[in-house]
Amino acid sequence: MLALLLFSLLAPNPPKAPAPSSPLALGPGLGDLTLRTLDGNGDWDAKFDFNGAAYKSTRVKGAPESLDLDRFGGRLELQHSMPAEQVVSLGFEYERLAYGNNYMLGGTTAPLHSADHWRVDATWFGAQDAPIPWFASARAEAGLVDGAKPLDELTFGGNLGATVPLMEHVGVKLVIDVNERHEDDVRILPLALLDWRISEAWHLGDQAGGWGLGFQGNPATNYFLSVNLEERGYRLGKESGAPDAAIYDEELSLRGGMVWHPNPGLKVDLFVGLAERELELRDDGEGLGTIETDDALFGGIRLSLGTSYLK
Repeated sequence: MLALLLFSLLAPNPPKAPAPSSPLALGPGLGDLTLRTLDGNGDWDAKFDFNGAAYKSTRVKGAPESLDLDRFGGRLELQHSMPAEQVVSLGFEYERLAYGNNYMLGGTTAPLHSADHWRVDATWFGAQDAPIPWFASARAEAGLVDGAKPLDELTFGGNLGATVPLMEHVGVKLVIDVNERHEDDVRILPLALLDWRISEAWHLGDQAGGWGLGFQGNPATNYFLSVNLEERGYRLGKESGAPDAAIYDEELSLRGGMVWHPNPGLKVDLFVGLAERELELRDDGEGLGTIETDDALFGGIRLSLGTSYLK
Protein backbone atom coordinates (compact mmCIF):
# COMPACT_ATOMS: atom_id res chain seq x y z
CA MET A 1 0.00 0.00 0.00
CA LEU A 2 2.74 2.46 0.97
CA ALA A 3 4.65 1.70 -2.22
CA LEU A 4 1.58 2.64 -4.27
CA LEU A 5 1.22 5.94 -2.39
CA LEU A 6 4.89 6.75 -2.99
CA PHE A 7 4.47 5.97 -6.69
CA SER A 8 1.49 8.33 -6.85
CA LEU A 9 3.48 11.12 -5.20
CA LEU A 10 6.43 10.84 -7.56
CA ALA A 11 4.54 10.24 -10.82
CA PRO A 12 4.86 10.95 -13.69
CA ASN A 13 8.18 9.28 -14.51
CA PRO A 14 9.28 8.69 -10.93
CA PRO A 15 12.91 7.83 -10.22
CA LYS A 16 13.79 4.29 -9.30
CA ALA A 17 13.18 3.73 -5.58
CA PRO A 18 16.35 3.36 -3.51
CA ALA A 19 17.20 0.30 -1.48
CA PRO A 20 15.91 0.35 2.11
CA SER A 21 19.42 0.86 3.48
CA SER A 22 19.87 4.13 1.54
CA PRO A 23 18.36 7.23 3.14
CA LEU A 24 16.39 9.19 0.56
CA ALA A 25 16.68 12.66 1.97
CA LEU A 26 17.24 13.96 5.46
CA GLY A 27 17.11 11.03 7.82
CA PRO A 28 19.77 10.12 10.41
CA GLY A 29 22.98 9.14 8.69
CA LEU A 30 22.74 12.09 6.31
CA GLY A 31 21.76 15.07 8.40
CA ASP A 32 20.13 18.27 7.24
CA LEU A 33 21.14 19.01 3.64
CA THR A 34 19.60 22.50 3.62
CA LEU A 35 20.83 25.61 5.41
CA ARG A 36 18.28 26.80 7.98
CA THR A 37 19.31 30.36 8.81
CA LEU A 38 18.96 31.03 12.52
CA ASP A 39 17.71 34.33 13.93
CA GLY A 40 20.39 36.41 15.64
CA ASN A 41 23.18 38.92 15.25
CA GLY A 42 25.42 36.92 12.90
CA ASP A 43 27.88 35.95 15.64
CA TRP A 44 26.94 32.64 17.31
CA ASP A 45 23.22 31.90 17.05
CA ALA A 46 21.45 28.90 18.59
CA LYS A 47 18.38 26.75 18.09
CA PHE A 48 16.93 23.85 20.07
CA ASP A 49 14.61 21.25 18.52
CA PHE A 50 12.40 18.80 20.39
CA ASN A 51 10.82 16.05 18.29
CA GLY A 52 8.57 13.11 19.00
CA ALA A 53 6.47 10.55 17.11
CA ALA A 54 4.25 7.60 18.02
CA TYR A 55 3.54 4.47 15.93
CA LYS A 56 0.71 2.31 17.23
CA SER A 57 -0.88 -1.01 16.16
CA THR A 58 2.08 -1.76 13.91
CA ARG A 59 1.51 -5.36 12.84
CA VAL A 60 4.45 -7.66 12.24
CA LYS A 61 4.28 -9.36 8.84
CA GLY A 62 3.51 -13.06 9.14
CA ALA A 63 2.91 -12.90 12.90
CA PRO A 64 0.01 -11.99 15.23
CA GLU A 65 2.13 -9.56 17.29
CA SER A 66 2.59 -5.83 16.84
CA LEU A 67 5.76 -3.73 17.13
CA ASP A 68 4.63 -0.37 18.46
CA LEU A 69 7.16 2.43 18.81
CA ASP A 70 7.54 5.80 20.53
CA ARG A 71 10.51 7.93 19.50
CA PHE A 72 11.58 11.27 20.91
CA GLY A 73 14.69 13.39 21.19
CA GLY A 74 16.31 16.80 20.94
CA ARG A 75 18.94 18.68 18.97
CA LEU A 76 21.02 21.74 19.88
CA GLU A 77 22.40 23.61 16.88
CA LEU A 78 24.92 26.46 16.90
CA GLN A 79 25.48 28.57 13.81
CA HIS A 80 28.18 31.12 12.99
CA SER A 81 28.30 33.52 10.03
CA MET A 82 31.63 33.60 8.18
CA PRO A 83 33.13 35.98 5.60
CA ALA A 84 31.72 35.91 2.06
CA GLU A 85 28.25 35.00 3.45
CA GLN A 86 29.34 31.48 4.35
CA VAL A 87 27.97 29.70 7.44
CA VAL A 88 29.32 27.08 9.85
CA SER A 89 26.76 24.93 11.72
CA LEU A 90 27.54 22.67 14.71
CA GLY A 91 24.99 20.18 16.04
CA PHE A 92 24.50 17.76 18.93
CA GLU A 93 21.45 15.50 19.09
CA TYR A 94 20.00 12.60 21.02
CA GLU A 95 17.10 10.26 20.23
CA ARG A 96 15.45 7.45 22.20
CA LEU A 97 13.42 4.69 20.51
CA ALA A 98 11.11 2.82 22.92
CA TYR A 99 9.55 -0.33 21.44
CA GLY A 100 6.17 -1.47 22.73
CA ASN A 101 7.01 -5.19 22.64
CA ASN A 102 10.11 -7.32 23.16
CA TYR A 103 11.52 -9.36 20.30
CA MET A 104 14.32 -11.81 19.82
CA LEU A 105 16.42 -11.38 16.67
CA GLY A 106 18.84 -14.00 15.40
CA GLY A 107 18.74 -15.93 18.67
CA THR A 108 20.08 -13.08 20.81
CA THR A 109 19.52 -13.57 24.53
CA ALA A 110 18.64 -9.91 25.20
CA PRO A 111 15.25 -8.74 23.90
CA LEU A 112 15.03 -5.29 22.34
CA HIS A 113 13.35 -2.88 24.76
CA SER A 114 14.79 0.48 23.69
CA ALA A 115 17.71 2.05 21.88
CA ASP A 116 19.59 5.34 22.09
CA HIS A 117 21.15 7.31 19.25
CA TRP A 118 23.77 10.07 19.72
CA ARG A 119 25.20 12.34 17.04
CA VAL A 120 27.56 15.32 16.69
CA ASP A 121 28.09 17.03 13.33
CA ALA A 122 29.64 20.04 11.66
CA THR A 123 28.59 21.52 8.32
CA TRP A 124 30.14 24.32 6.23
CA PHE A 125 27.71 26.03 3.85
CA GLY A 126 28.94 28.20 0.98
CA ALA A 127 27.14 31.41 0.08
CA GLN A 128 23.51 30.59 -0.69
CA ASP A 129 23.34 33.22 -3.47
CA ALA A 130 26.41 31.81 -5.25
CA PRO A 131 25.94 30.44 -8.80
CA ILE A 132 26.33 26.92 -7.37
CA PRO A 133 25.60 26.78 -3.61
CA TRP A 134 27.59 24.01 -1.88
CA PHE A 135 28.08 22.40 1.51
CA ALA A 136 30.39 19.89 3.21
CA SER A 137 29.87 18.09 6.50
CA ALA A 138 31.39 15.56 8.91
CA ARG A 139 29.71 13.61 11.71
CA ALA A 140 30.23 11.07 14.47
CA GLU A 141 27.36 9.00 15.84
CA ALA A 142 26.66 6.08 18.13
CA GLY A 143 23.62 3.82 18.36
CA LEU A 144 23.35 1.77 21.56
CA VAL A 145 21.22 -1.04 22.95
CA ASP A 146 21.38 -2.52 26.47
CA GLY A 147 23.87 -0.18 28.07
CA ALA A 148 26.75 -0.04 25.59
CA LYS A 149 28.98 3.05 25.98
CA PRO A 150 28.71 5.76 23.26
CA LEU A 151 32.45 6.49 23.01
CA ASP A 152 33.19 2.78 22.47
CA GLU A 153 30.81 2.49 19.50
CA LEU A 154 31.33 5.65 17.41
CA THR A 155 30.97 5.51 13.64
CA PHE A 156 31.98 8.32 11.30
CA GLY A 157 30.69 9.80 8.07
CA GLY A 158 30.37 12.91 5.96
CA ASN A 159 28.96 14.32 2.76
CA LEU A 160 29.65 16.84 0.04
CA GLY A 161 26.93 18.45 -2.06
CA ALA A 162 26.00 21.28 -4.40
CA THR A 163 22.84 22.60 -6.04
CA VAL A 164 23.29 22.88 -9.81
CA PRO A 165 20.86 25.21 -11.63
CA LEU A 166 19.16 23.67 -14.68
CA MET A 167 16.94 26.60 -15.65
CA GLU A 168 15.18 29.49 -13.92
CA HIS A 169 13.64 28.26 -10.62
CA VAL A 170 14.79 24.66 -11.28
CA GLY A 171 17.90 22.96 -9.96
CA VAL A 172 19.17 19.59 -8.83
CA LYS A 173 20.92 18.93 -5.53
CA LEU A 174 23.82 16.48 -6.03
CA VAL A 175 25.18 14.77 -2.91
CA ILE A 176 27.83 12.14 -2.18
CA ASP A 177 27.48 10.67 1.32
CA VAL A 178 29.94 8.29 2.99
CA ASN A 179 28.88 6.47 6.16
CA GLU A 180 30.72 3.93 8.30
CA ARG A 181 28.43 1.19 9.61
CA HIS A 182 28.53 -1.24 12.54
CA GLU A 183 29.90 -4.60 11.39
CA ASP A 184 29.04 -3.93 7.75
CA ASP A 185 30.52 -2.36 4.65
CA VAL A 186 31.02 1.39 4.39
CA ARG A 187 28.04 2.89 2.55
CA ILE A 188 28.76 5.30 -0.32
CA LEU A 189 25.51 6.90 -1.41
CA PRO A 190 25.03 9.26 -4.39
CA LEU A 191 21.85 11.37 -4.40
CA ALA A 192 20.19 13.60 -6.99
CA LEU A 193 17.20 15.57 -5.61
CA LEU A 194 15.11 17.88 -7.78
CA ASP A 195 14.53 21.39 -6.44
CA TRP A 196 11.79 23.26 -8.31
CA ARG A 197 10.23 26.56 -7.26
CA ILE A 198 6.96 26.03 -9.15
CA SER A 199 5.43 29.35 -8.07
CA GLU A 200 5.54 31.73 -5.13
CA ALA A 201 3.31 29.30 -3.22
CA TRP A 202 4.37 25.84 -4.52
CA HIS A 203 7.77 24.18 -4.09
CA LEU A 204 9.03 20.69 -4.96
CA GLY A 205 12.13 19.83 -2.93
CA ASP A 206 13.22 19.74 0.71
CA GLN A 207 10.15 19.66 2.97
CA ALA A 208 10.31 19.41 6.78
CA GLY A 209 13.08 16.82 6.87
CA GLY A 210 12.11 14.95 3.68
CA TRP A 211 11.59 15.44 -0.05
CA GLY A 212 8.23 16.30 -1.54
CA LEU A 213 5.70 19.00 -2.38
CA GLY A 214 5.05 22.10 -0.26
CA PHE A 215 2.46 24.86 -0.36
CA GLN A 216 3.00 28.23 1.36
CA GLY A 217 -0.48 29.09 2.59
CA ASN A 218 0.61 32.39 4.19
CA PRO A 219 3.93 33.86 5.40
CA ALA A 220 3.72 31.89 8.66
CA THR A 221 2.30 28.55 7.44
CA ASN A 222 3.52 25.89 5.02
CA TYR A 223 1.74 22.62 4.15
CA PHE A 224 3.68 19.62 2.83
CA LEU A 225 3.55 16.05 1.55
CA SER A 226 6.93 14.33 1.70
CA VAL A 227 8.79 11.03 1.39
CA ASN A 228 11.27 10.00 4.08
CA LEU A 229 13.66 7.04 4.25
CA GLU A 230 15.66 6.75 7.48
CA GLU A 231 18.11 4.26 8.95
CA ARG A 232 19.56 3.92 12.45
CA GLY A 233 22.15 1.37 13.53
CA TYR A 234 22.52 0.18 17.15
CA ARG A 235 25.27 -1.93 18.68
CA LEU A 236 24.06 -4.70 21.01
CA GLY A 237 25.33 -4.96 24.58
CA LYS A 238 28.16 -7.29 25.50
CA GLU A 239 25.79 -9.45 27.55
CA SER A 240 23.66 -10.34 24.50
CA GLY A 241 23.99 -13.53 22.47
CA ALA A 242 25.59 -11.56 19.61
CA PRO A 243 27.84 -8.90 21.25
CA ASP A 244 29.59 -7.99 17.98
CA ALA A 245 26.35 -7.56 16.01
CA ALA A 246 24.24 -4.48 15.30
CA ILE A 247 20.52 -3.91 14.77
CA TYR A 248 19.42 -1.66 11.89
CA ASP A 249 16.02 0.05 12.14
CA GLU A 250 14.95 1.20 8.66
CA GLU A 251 11.79 3.24 8.08
CA LEU A 252 10.13 4.25 4.81
CA SER A 253 7.33 6.77 5.26
CA LEU A 254 4.95 9.08 3.47
CA ARG A 255 3.87 12.00 5.64
CA GLY A 256 1.78 15.13 5.38
CA GLY A 257 1.48 18.06 7.70
CA MET A 258 2.02 21.73 8.34
CA VAL A 259 4.87 23.98 9.51
CA TRP A 260 3.85 27.01 11.57
CA HIS A 261 6.55 29.70 11.89
CA PRO A 262 4.91 32.77 13.52
CA ASN A 263 8.19 34.53 14.39
CA PRO A 264 11.96 33.97 14.01
CA GLY A 265 12.24 32.34 17.43
CA LEU A 266 9.49 29.72 17.14
CA LYS A 267 8.58 27.00 14.67
CA VAL A 268 6.21 24.03 15.05
CA ASP A 269 5.95 21.05 12.66
CA LEU A 270 2.87 18.81 12.95
CA PHE A 271 2.54 15.71 10.78
CA VAL A 272 0.79 12.37 10.27
CA GLY A 273 1.88 9.61 7.96
CA LEU A 274 2.07 6.00 6.88
CA ALA A 275 5.25 4.01 7.55
CA GLU A 276 6.84 0.63 6.95
CA ARG A 277 9.60 -0.57 9.28
CA GLU A 278 12.24 -3.29 9.11
CA LEU A 279 14.53 -4.36 11.96
CA GLU A 280 17.51 -6.47 10.94
CA LEU A 281 20.30 -8.01 13.02
CA ARG A 282 23.64 -8.01 11.14
CA ASP A 283 27.07 -9.31 12.03
CA ASP A 284 30.13 -8.91 9.79
CA GLY A 285 27.92 -7.99 6.82
CA GLU A 286 25.61 -11.01 7.22
CA GLY A 287 21.93 -10.86 8.20
CA LEU A 288 21.06 -12.98 11.24
CA GLY A 289 17.37 -12.14 11.60
CA THR A 290 14.71 -9.72 10.34
CA ILE A 291 11.36 -8.32 11.50
CA GLU A 292 9.17 -6.48 8.97
CA THR A 293 5.97 -4.56 9.70
CA ASP A 294 2.88 -3.72 7.69
CA ASP A 295 2.02 -0.11 6.84
CA ALA A 296 1.11 1.73 10.02
CA LEU A 297 -0.23 5.18 10.84
CA PHE A 298 1.85 7.52 12.98
CA GLY A 299 1.81 11.11 14.17
CA GLY A 300 4.49 13.47 15.39
CA ILE A 301 5.65 16.97 16.28
CA ARG A 302 8.83 19.03 16.13
CA LEU A 303 9.14 22.19 18.24
CA SER A 304 12.01 24.61 17.45
CA LEU A 305 13.10 27.47 19.71
CA GLY A 306 15.52 29.93 18.12
CA THR A 307 18.08 32.43 19.34
CA SER A 308 15.54 35.17 20.11
CA TYR A 309 14.05 32.94 22.84
CA LEU A 310 17.34 31.47 24.07
CA LYS A 311 19.16 34.74 24.80
